[in-house]
Amino acid sequence: MMLEEYLRRWKPLIDRKIFDSLGSGALWERAGEYPARGGKRLRPVMVLLGAREEGSEEGALGLAAAVELVHNFTLIHDDIEDSSRLRRGKPCLHIEHGVPLAINAGDALFASAFRLAAPYGKEVVEFLARTVERVAEGQDMDLRWVREDYWPDEKEYFEMVEKKTGELMGASLYLGALSKGVERRDLYEFGKRLGVAFQLRDDLLNLVGDEGKMGKDWGSDITEGKRTLMAIKSLSPELRGLMGTGRKEGIRRAIELMEQGIEYAERAARKLVDIPVSARDPTVRAVLEELKGLVVEREK
Repeated sequence: MMLEEYLRRWKPLIDRKIFDSLGSGALWERAGEYPARGGKRLRPVMVLLGAREEGSEEGALGLAAAVELVHNFTLIHDDIEDSSRLRRGKPCLHIEHGVPLAINAGDALFASAFRLAAPYGKEVVEFLARTVERVAEGQDMDLRWVREDYWPDEKEYFEMVEKKTGELMGASLYLGALSKGVERRDLYEFGKRLGVAFQLRDDLLNLVGDEGKMGKDWGSDITEGKRTLMAIKSLSPELRGLMGTGRKEGIRRAIELMEQGIEYAERAARKLVDIPVSARDPTVRAVLEELKGLVVEREK
């Protein structure tokens, strides 16, 4: 598999760049915990693919590491905002160390990310900053809907998830090309669709996935009252009453009520990635084709 070969080649180099960029001491040990737990490294790999499409991966590792640090910064803060318990099979950072220290560790990753991105120039730094702004906008929508007991329609849901998850994946491909001085809106739009499909699959796994494989809390989207596509498409008075429950029997009943919504979301994810890859480089094209399959078929 081309993707497997590409990951085997570049993941160790990405990881070395990530951990070399972090300082020493207690703060940096905490800040490095999520990256050290593994992860797919899809976003930094997409940075390298974008760079290869416009020349080569040479010189893009720092930017790839920066994007991964931004991603892990958002994970730390998301886990706090969602009161999550598990991340990659272990207690969340705020569970292990408390909320204040976890927030501070996330802030340190954020700062390190932009230090790594700075040598790539003003355009790259500005685009990365705008990407983080859009991610924050999407997260705000996600959190605010629950707080205000608001149920969005499908269009609003896709706007939220495109910002929350799609933007960073789209930006990863785009920034890689931009680091070589080329703007590739086609790669950006493709990456965003990939990101939205990734989030749909994530939401599906939260309900029907294997908790041991996922390393996350089963049914937590129901416990938190998340406005997922499955819930929106299946909404009824009974389901609405079950959203926000922490009882296992309530979670199981909610999943039963979402059966049609689950099928709908699975089709929507596959439709999102059912588009041609516009990359010219044969390796980039092959890896992105495999990523399409991975996103909609992954089990964790």
